[in-house]
Amino acid sequence: MPAYCEGQFALLGQLPLASNPDQDAVFASIAHAAEINVYGPSEKLDETPEKGSHQLSAAFDSHLRGPSFVMEPPSRLEFSNSSGGWLDCSASGSPQPSIDWLSVDGTSVGDVGGVRRVLRNGTLVLLPFPAAAYRQDIHSTIYRCVASNTVGRVISRDVQVRAVVAQAYKVDVEVLAASRGCTAILRCVVPNFVKELVRVVSWVQEPAFYIYPSLQGDGKYHLLPTGELLIHNLEYNDRYPSYRCRTMHKLTRQVVTSNSAKIRMNDAPPSLVYSFIEQTLQPGPAVSLKCSAQGNPTPQISWTLDGFPLPTNGRFMIGQYVTVHGDVISHVNISHVMVEDGGEYSCAAENRAGRTSHSARLNIYGLPYIRLIPKVTAVAGHTLYLKCPVAGYPIEEIHWERGGRELPEDMRQKVQSDGTLEIKEVQKALDSGVYTCWARNKQGHSARRSGEVAVIVPPKLNPFHSSILSLNVGDRASITCSVIKGDIPLTIAWRKDGRPIDPTQRMSVTQVDQYNAILLIENLSADHTGNYSCVVRNTAAETEGHQSLLVNVPPNIEPFAFQDGLAEGMRTRTVCGVSKGDPPLTLKWLKDGDPLLSTLLGANVSTLDQYSSLLNIPSLSAAHSGDYTCVASNPAAEVKFTASLQVKGKVNCLLYY
Repeated sequence: MPAYCEGQFALLGQLPLASNPDQDAVFASIAHAAEINVYGPSEKLDETPEKGSHQLSAAFDSHLRGPSFVMEPPSRLEFSNSSGGWLDCSASGSPQPSIDWLSVDGTSVGDVGGVRRVLRNGTLVLLPFPAAAYRQDIHSTIYRCVASNTVGRVISRDVQVRAVVAQAYKVDVEVLAASRGCTAILRCVVPNFVKELVRVVSWVQEPAFYIYPSLQGDGKYHLLPTGELLIHNLEYNDRYPSYRCRTMHKLTRQVVTSNSAKIRMNDAPPSLVYSFIEQTLQPGPAVSLKCSAQGNPTPQISWTLDGFPLPTNGRFMIGQYVTVHGDVISHVNISHVMVEDGGEYSCAAENRAGRTSHSARLNIYGLPYIRLIPKVTAVAGHTLYLKCPVAGYPIEEIHWERGGRELPEDMRQKVQSDGTLEIKEVQKALDSGVYTCWARNKQGHSARRSGEVAVIVPPKLNPFHSSILSLNVGDRASITCSVIKGDIPLTIAWRKDGRPIDPTQRMSVTQVDQYNAILLIENLSADHTGNYSCVVRNTAAETEGHQSLLVNVPPNIEPFAFQDGLAEGMRTRTVCGVSKGDPPLTLKWLKDGDPLLSTLLGANVSTLDQYSSLLNIPSLSAAHSGDYTCVASNPAAEVKFTASLQVKGKVNCLLYY
C-alpha cells in the first residue's frame, strides 16, 4: 500500500533507515498493517490501531525522544518596517516536534493578514508594513518558540522584537571652538528618535579627504569610536577647510551626510579702546603718548616714528601693562621734548588673530630737522612708500631727489601731501639707489638727508598642478618645488596642511640646489591625503605653492550573510555596504562568479545610496542557491565579498512496500 509524504527533507525524523532484520520486519508490518500519511515535520504522526498495531507501537517506543532545539531564536530582533524580519526556530526529537509560537502572555501566535505569518517550517515572519499599520502587540513585544511532541515540550528564551518605522532624518555638525595650538572637537548631531540606530562611519574634509575611526588617529585627525572628530594642534589654516560627517542606519544601511561646517577659532583680533591725539608743543615739557587695546590673546603694542623704530636715548621710555580686565595699555614717555622728536607716531596692536594701528603727529616748534634715514628694502613689483622723517614746525614743503633730479620723474612716482614718496611697481634696475629728501619752512630754512633703497626680487615658483593630484594607495609620489625667480639667499621648506613635514609621516625632502627641492613619498597611504605647500622665503618676501594630493583608498565591504533555514517560497534580502573607500564607487553583484541576471532569477538590485546596494529576492526557489558576490570598485582597487545562499526545496515522493 502506498504512503504519500510531503514536506521538508528528512521527513521521517529519527526513524532509522539502516538495513537490519528487525527494522525490515517493522517496515513490513507497517506496509501490511496501515496507510500512514505524513504531511510535514510540524504535524503529529497518527497511528491506526488495526492489525499489527502492537508491533508498530513497540517499534516507535524504542525510539521516543523529547524535543531539543537545533536552532533557537536569538534574544533580540530589530528590523525596519521597510524590510520586515523573521525568526527561525527548529528542533529535533522523536516523533518530530511541532513548532509553535507564544506571545508574552502565553497565548498562541497565529497569522495576521499582511502583518505576520507562521510558516509550516516554524519560521515566524514579520512582514514589511506601512507606518500606519504599526501594532505594538506585534511589532514591539516578546515572543517564545515552543517545540513539542508526544514526549514533552521545550520553550525558548524570550525574544524581544522591535520594529523601527523608517523615517527621514537630518544630521548636523556641532563645532566646539578652540584656540590656536589646542584641539577642536566636531560632533555629529543625530536626532534623538534615531540616535541609537545610527552610527558615524566617517568624516570628510572637503573635497575628498576621508577620516575613519581609529584608536590613536594620525597625529592631526582622530575620529573616536563615539563619532567625535578631534583636530589637534590648530593653526589658522585650519579655519578654511569644510567638514562633513557621514552616518549609517544599522537597519536600513542608509547613509546620510551632514551639511558642511568649518572650525571656529576663539581668537579675537585686537581693537584699540584708547589712542593719543595730535599735539603741537613748544620744546621743553614732558610728553606722554598712550594707546590701549584689547583682544584674545592679549595683544602686544609696538611703536614707530615716521615708520622707523623710536630713537634710543635716555629721554624716551616705553611702558606696557595689562589690566585686570585683560586690556593692554602702553605709554611712550618723553621726559624733555626737543625739536627732533617731532613727527608721526604710530602704535600698532597685534596678536595671532590680527593687527590694528593708529597714527598722529607730534609737532614741536622749531627749524626743519631730518632724522637719519635707515636703509630701506623695497620689494620688486610692489608699491614703495618712503617717508621723510622730518621734524620742526611748521614745515612749508618737502621734496625728493635722486641723482640730482627732482622727483617725480615718471608716472609711477608721486609725492603725497605729507611728503611721502610713492613709487608704484618697483623695479630693481630703475629704482635701486640713494634718495634725498629736503624740507623747508616759510623763512627759507631747510634741512636735507639721504638714504639708500635696495630692491629685492621676491621668490616666484613654477606653478604646480592646477587640479588635484590623484593617486592610489601604494603608489609613489614626488612633488618638485622650483624657484624660477628671486634674489638669493633663499630658504625652501615643505608643509602639509599648514604644518611642517614630520619625519614620522614617511616622507623625505631632497634639496637639489638653492632653487629646487623635491618632496618624495615612497609608499602612499590614506593619511598622505592633504594639501602640500612649498614655502620659499628671502629677505623681500615669502611665497607659497600649493598642491592637493588625494590618495584613493580601496573600498572595504562590511561582511553580510543570508539567513539560515531559508526555504522555497520565502523571501530574503541583504545589503552590500561599503564602510571605507573613496568615491566614485561602483557596486555590482555576481552569482557563482557570473553577473547576476535579475530577469532570469527574479532578483532585484537597488541602490540605497552611493555606498550601499540592496539585493532582494521576493520568492526563493532552488535555483537561487549559490554564492552571491558583491563587487565594489573605485579608482584605487576592486574588492569582493561572497556569501552563500542555501534554499531548502520541497520533496514529493511515493513509497511502495
